[in-house]
Amino acid sequence: MRTFDVLKDENGNYRAVKVGFSWPACLCNWIWAAYCKLWDLTVSLLVIGGGLRLLGNFAKKLPDPSVTMGLQLITLLLSIGMYLYVGTRGNKWLKRKFLNDGYSELGTVEAESKQAAIAKFS
Repeated sequence: MRTFDVLKDENGNYRAVKVGFSWPACLCNWIWAAYCKLWDLTVSLLVIGGGLRLLGNFAKKLPDPSVTMGLQLITLLLSIGMYLYVGTRGNKWLKRKFLNDGYSELGTVEAESKQAAIAKFS
């Protein structure tokens, strides 16, 4: 059983958002954000990811191998941190988007799936 927040808009449309860690947000961060139409987040993740890639590529061109390794390690740790942060916050951002789009929160339920969670309120 998983925990879901169930939301409903004024037209009777329901949404269920899983509470907790989001693996799709973690593993496919900017693609997940674009799929969920979280445009500001999509752009931010592309810019941050691009910056980290540029930093990693810059590190490869440095003459001192120890500085190169150190900078690449920092880049790797920052990238992993970004992925974990997005996975931790992803469902909260998605819920906030629905609330901003006019949905109201009905409650939190334990269910096997999104459809089962919505069925408990409809």
